Amino acid sequence: MRCNSSILMIAGLLLAGCASTNVNPSHAKASTGYVDFYAADGANLHWEVIDTTRNKKLFSEYKPVEGGVLRLALPPGRHSLQVQFRNRVVLESEAKEIELRDGMVTPVHVRLEDMGTTLVREKKAQWGDSYSGRRGRVTKISTPESQAFRVVLEPDTPVPYQARSSMSYATTR
Repeated sequence: MRCNSSILMIAGLLLAGCASTNVNPSHAKASTGYVDFYAADGANLHWEVIDTTRNKKLFSEYKPVEGGVLRLALPPGRHSLQVQFRNRVVLESEAKEIELRDGMVTPVHVRLEDMGTTLVREKKAQWGDSYSGRRGRVTKISTPESQAFRVVLEPDTPVPYQARSSMSYATTR
């Protein structure tokens, strides 16, 4: 019985560590600053945000965020953040120092600058007929051209906390 409760406690801690940090409380929490990342095509992007100072992933999902605006809650102060996208070819993405203030939201406009096209190697493994006529695992390799981008972060001045949907960049899309 004791072993089962230990396993459940460890599983709970692991799952809590994987919880989404895309937040939108009705009011700001004490000792918390917020950063909103938004882009022109934000509703179709799969975001990944990294704290380059601590080399820690703050957010990473293989699906678009609700409303196209990603809001993260962090301690007030300076944070060196970098944005990548899971569903775009990103050749360059510089880290940007962003100042977060207690109870305020720092909007960050994320621009994707076109860098031309590049070849992307894709491998797809599936079960099927092989060239020798036997059934087995078949790996198909292709190299399609894909659009490549540079990610540019443009932080704005912090504003008083509001719900994500009330922010001007969320309602003008």
